[in-house]
Amino acid sequence: MCDRCAALELQVERYKRELMLRDEDGSIIAIRRAHKLAPAEARLVLILYGANGRPVSTRFLADEILSEESYPETLKVHVSRARKRLGPDSIETHFGQGYALSAVGRALIYRTLHMEEAA
Repeated sequence: MCDRCAALELQVERYKRELMLRDEDGSIIAIRRAHKLAPAEARLVLILYGANGRPVSTRFLADEILSEESYPETLKVHVSRARKRLGPDSIETHFGQGYALSAVGRALIYRTLHMEEAA
């Protein structure tokens, strides 16, 4: 694994720990409710949000989101459904690298999280 990939995965790990704390205050619930996402899709979106626009590997996403019994295509299904809910330009595919939340997607999730905090 390259140094940049390892650094990104460490950053995502840190974000996941923060996310567990945030889940207690309802961030995952807020995103699920606002965008009608399934739990796995909400986790996918929040992991991508934590990567700040950088691609996250499909292997890492699959390990974090899918059960061991899932088919390899299941991640693509979750990405497709999240794109339908958030908009077609919200999640970018980086061939050979993984997926990233676009600037449009990041702005949408940012507004959702901060709208919930204000309420």
